[in-house]
Amino acid sequence: MGVVKKDDWSKNIIFQTDKTTKKAVDELGRPINALGYLVDERGSIIDVNGDLIWYFWELISLEPPKIFTFT
Repeated sequence: MGVVKKDDWSKNIIFQTDKTTKKAVDELGRPINALGYLVDERGSIIDVNGDLIWYFWELISLEPPKIFTFT
């Protein structure tokens, strides 16, 4: 997850945009998707080192699939 601010009342992410790309970024300037996950240029979820975690075509409504029964 990116480092994001949330609205105190609704808990929605308060988005910031990169001035040059006009895409959503976290507090540290890293690209994020609408749910706050760090993403690469294709929209795949990555970790803080930029390593791929989930390909964009594996995401369901921008979230990774639920692989554990308790999720």
